[in-house]
Amino acid sequence: MLELPLEPKGKIFLEMPAQEHIEEAHMRHKVSNNKKENQKEIEINYFVKADEPACLEIEQEAFPHGALSIAEAKKFMEINPFNLAAHYDNQLLGYAFFEKREDKFHTNTIYIYRLAVHYAARRIKVGTSLIDAIKKRLGKSANKIVTIVYEDSLPGHLFLQKNGFRANEIRRDTKENIDMYYFEYFGSEEINKEEINGEEEKRKK
Repeated sequence: MLELPLEPKGKIFLEMPAQEHIEEAHMRHKVSNNKKENQKEIEINYFVKADEPACLEIEQEAFPHGALSIAEAKKFMEINPFNLAAHYDNQLLGYAFFEKREDKFHTNTIYIYRLAVHYAARRIKVGTSLIDAIKKRLGKSANKIVTIVYEDSLPGHLFLQKNGFRANEIRRDTKENIDMYYFEYFGSEEINKEEINGEEEKRKK
């Protein structure tokens, strides 16, 4: 099941305990002021085995009723060894699991299966940075990105619309008894092959 609930269901920031407010504010201040303090910036790298523990922690918070297990996370890594992770000061802030394959019209499409950001690192464009990195993989080999959001995930809808996605289809999830919105993003025919190939060569070393 494709899924992109960027906020935990039934939880909003105003309902966070005071300590979480402090941690969240500290993380945002630390990252947003990294240039002023000459610190490292947010980096988009490949998701690796060392990211798994932090990934599971983010999963438990972001998807309380459907968090991935270690086995499921490993399966995503098997499907695509070039999944993406956002890091700051060696900390995992967020990640995106996706795959490039043919759709029902035999068009190569990138499917985003999972995108999540640590609660303390939201609203500082971590998710947007991950989406932008996926967009760079569009071109002649794939010209469309697809993902699914449940109807009750308004932050997910707004996030995708802000990043150029458009909802083009609604289907009913009979098991969950809820509507699912299929979002699409169409890219140009150009792709920075040199940059992508360089990233893959760097990973092989």
